Amino acid sequence: MKRPDIDSVLAPLKTFQRRTVEHAFYRMFHADDSTGRFLVADEVGLGKTLVARGVISRAVDKLWQDVDRIDVIYICSNQSIARSNLPKLRITGDNQVSFSLASRLTMLATELAPREGQLGLAGSKLNFVSFTPGTSFDMGRSTGMRDERRLLFHLLDGVVMPRVGLMNLLQGAVQSRERWRQQLNDWPLPLEEGIAARFRERFRDSGRLQQDVIDAATGYFARYRESYPPDAGHLRRRLIGELRQLLAEVCVEALEPDLIVVDEFQRFKTLLDPEQAESDPSAEIAQALFSAKSSEGVPARVLLLSATPYKLFTTDAEIEQEDHYKDFIATTAFLLGHDEKRGARLKSAITEFGRGLRLAARGETDQILPAKQELELCLREVMARTERVAATEEHDGMLVEPGNTVKLQPEDVRQYLSADAVFRAVGERDPMVYWKSAPYLANFMHRYKVDKRIQDTQQRFPEKLAKVITEHQDSMLSIDAVSKLEPVPDAHAKLRDLRERLIDSGLWKLLWMPPTVPYWPLSGAYEGQHGQSKALLFSAWNMVPDVVSGLLSYEAERRMLGPDFESYHEPDRRQSALLRLTETGGSRARHRLLLLLMPCLTLADKAHPLAAPVGVDRREWVRGQVAELLQTLPDPEGAAVDNRWEWAAPLLLDPGMREFLSDWPHDSTAPEYRPNPEYLPGYVDDLLSLDISTLGRRPDHLLETLTDVALGSPAVLAARMLDVPGLSPLVRRELAARTAYSFWRLFNRPASIRLIRQLDSTGSDSSDEDAYWHRVLRYCRDGNLQAVLDETWHLVFEQHGWAAGQEINSVCRDCVADVVEMVEPRPSRVLARCYRVKGKQVETEELHLRMMFALRFGHLQSEEGGLTQDAVRKAFNSPFRPFLLSSTSVGQEGLDFHPWCHRIVHWNLPGNPVDMEQREGRVHRYKGHAVRKNVAARFSSESLCNWRPGQNLWQEIFVRADREARAQGRSELVPYWVAPGEARIERHVPALPYTSEVEAFARLKRQLAAYRVVFGQPRQEELLDLLDSSQVSQGQLEAWSIDLMPTV
Repeated sequence: MKRPDIDSVLAPLKTFQRRTVEHAFYRMFHADDSTGRFLVADEVGLGKTLVARGVISRAVDKLWQDVDRIDVIYICSNQSIARSNLPKLRITGDNQVSFSLASRLTMLATELAPREGQLGLAGSKLNFVSFTPGTSFDMGRSTGMRDERRLLFHLLDGVVMPRVGLMNLLQGAVQSRERWRQQLNDWPLPLEEGIAARFRERFRDSGRLQQDVIDAATGYFARYRESYPPDAGHLRRRLIGELRQLLAEVCVEALEPDLIVVDEFQRFKTLLDPEQAESDPSAEIAQALFSAKSSEGVPARVLLLSATPYKLFTTDAEIEQEDHYKDFIATTAFLLGHDEKRGARLKSAITEFGRGLRLAARGETDQILPAKQELELCLREVMARTERVAATEEHDGMLVEPGNTVKLQPEDVRQYLSADAVFRAVGERDPMVYWKSAPYLANFMHRYKVDKRIQDTQQRFPEKLAKVITEHQDSMLSIDAVSKLEPVPDAHAKLRDLRERLIDSGLWKLLWMPPTVPYWPLSGAYEGQHGQSKALLFSAWNMVPDVVSGLLSYEAERRMLGPDFESYHEPDRRQSALLRLTETGGSRARHRLLLLLMPCLTLADKAHPLAAPVGVDRREWVRGQVAELLQTLPDPEGAAVDNRWEWAAPLLLDPGMREFLSDWPHDSTAPEYRPNPEYLPGYVDDLLSLDISTLGRRPDHLLETLTDVALGSPAVLAARMLDVPGLSPLVRRELAARTAYSFWRLFNRPASIRLIRQLDSTGSDSSDEDAYWHRVLRYCRDGNLQAVLDETWHLVFEQHGWAAGQEINSVCRDCVADVVEMVEPRPSRVLARCYRVKGKQVETEELHLRMMFALRFGHLQSEEGGLTQDAVRKAFNSPFRPFLLSSTSVGQEGLDFHPWCHRIVHWNLPGNPVDMEQREGRVHRYKGHAVRKNVAARFSSESLCNWRPGQNLWQEIFVRADREARAQGRSELVPYWVAPGEARIERHVPALPYTSEVEAFARLKRQLAAYRVVFGQPRQEELLDLLDSSQVSQGQLEAWSIDLMPTV
């Protein structure tokens, strides 16, 4: 295996990241007092994964000559993160032989075995191994996954008899006995010989476990049963859990890690505590791993990654549950290798710093700076942290608070009275705390106890519920009103404010966010929308995301469908798709629709709007280029007008498209980008068999039509987006067609059709169905879809294509797969329960509200199956819908939502300032929306003037911004994380007037400004109050804050 090129690995890192890499590497591998453990605690969004990649590359480079086998272990909270991050951590290209996997710890027994064409653990020079604590360390009484039990069978086959009893014991939840036995007999698993031998030896020496397994195989499980008694089920779970535990321990012993990377380790920090190992088997396994030695007998180095490695701030009310001081001391104890002497020195430094702060609050400031410097010196030995606040000129972290005044209306009060009456009727307490967060509580609280009480009352005392519902019918969500597409009252001050900001601003007319750098003035629905942003909403209550997403999506869709649409239900039956290829009696007449799908590279490249001279309207320049291209084609004089020119011209201009068109209808491997496959071959044959000599005179509107195609056809726009050096023309056309077909599907949705027909009633075509394709072109042109795709491509390609040695066709396919998923995510629904009174009875009717304009974050049920959390995040991180994502605290840590969003809504305030920073850090990240807006405002004009074919405009914009930032000596976070300008991270707090929210927000902001000063201190809130009352200036607070940014 070729030695990795460390320079190419480190090249993409920014200066501050390189500095952290060098500091961490020195402290772990070279420092005389090194503990071999280090924490990178950079603020959210500053690229800790890339820092880890840099540390790995430095470690591998150091060990290459002296070590026969280098093992890097990556531990993270779930396997989807592992699959996402492992490619970023690998420091070899695709052509390098390296064993890498994302696995449960137990599965190493088979996954580390040699396979055909692949080296095993022992035969590889460099190994990347990944697993998750939840599935690797914590075995409990779980039977694990099927493949783990298959593995256990092959390890114990011949050791435990009878064989059938062992099969039955390990079958677990697999329903089919025949299928389970077929898998065991016909699909053998390769075993890593060393692990297998050690496991069998440990099993034979286990005494009780061996005997219990043999007793089970000869007793309960000696013969197969359709169902086993409860005792047998408990026994099976216990024994399989213990076997998995034993196998995990053996696998840990087999690993010889040189470097262990633990990502977001705060999620499983109990595993770091050696005292826990005495009573917790999972902690015991983790401790064994952290204490493991490399193949050379050197203790494994451990790199921890976390933006919140310990509770950064604890209010007085939280201390009993989560104490910052205890948490901080426990983390540093692990980093210091539980060295009591060094731990005592750190505690002393913390105490002296706290004493200095209290004296400084009384005006005695001479001790504070020396104490701060000593504490920083102690901590920098084992940790580093970079923050973005200091990088902004106003020290505000690019944050702004627009007006957050919300006003109560009579209908809001009636909502409370309605909820109160329902709650009283079912024996529930005062709903005030819920009412402050959402309307229609009885309809949406189906995950709460009150919903069960409503159902119980409905069964036992229906007359009580019927009376309340009848009296407050106007304050209930009406399924009849929704069915008729009538407006649903907001009935809540916060919801009204959000609807006014988002939907009333015109966002309901948009199918994608406006581009940051439009290539020509936005028009049509997009006129005046340049400042828009998506919004990320956080709530403390689980019903809020349902209410907000469901009702806002309903209102947006109601407006899109228009006043004459008959019903909310089954819109596909009331509005058929208008983009469809048809055939009647062998006759085909809808060839013009293919203009949306044909990737004409000539129009894409020869009429590229960015090639227009400075100061010229790019749309007019493209029109001129199209006119020049048409001059290369014949135009028979005196002949009859022939409208076939419209759909034939792109192929005549781009003969190279013939090869793609020949394959397109017959590509059975990719049906996902072939419209109406039963008719498509006939339409393509018409194109390919067209004899140019039979064409009549061009229609007068041909130039305008082809100009609209050049400016608005998704296929042509995607082909421009895919102008990537090294990408073959055939693959470029194929991927452009795939992208275009996702827009074909988007524009075939009933709400999209009705929207575009509302917005554009122009067109001289004979029928509305025939005119629709041209309206789509104009909508894409008006919304600058070309600029949107180019900006999206820059962000997506950077995620997939930054590693050296990658094959460009493969990278582009991965990128297009992401883009296609963004354009047309699967629709999902939210449940509301509506109630109808019939006599003295109350009937429940379920209402499923479609969510497209807004989504809730989490695993959702869609119309086409499950919608994973990753899919929801990917949809929000695109310029396309949803435009609002609402979440509880589950979306608060470890995830990014920044590409098209710089608006945060704190629907409910978090409990402490760190949680608020965590929330806002979701949208303030590398090349975030606000950052791009500011960078573009300053540098896009120059970059557009200097653009050349094949260049990435956005890369050029950031190169210019970075060059100026370095020349001016600005912070290294400028311009990628922080950029001066008008765009800001918007913090919206729609606090209800006259409630405790108002004062709570003011207090939270004071804590936010000062909590870094009380770093590491016990009873932080008490100390903050002391500093607050002493009128310490903001400048003093900043000077006294602990700074752990590496200095060299």
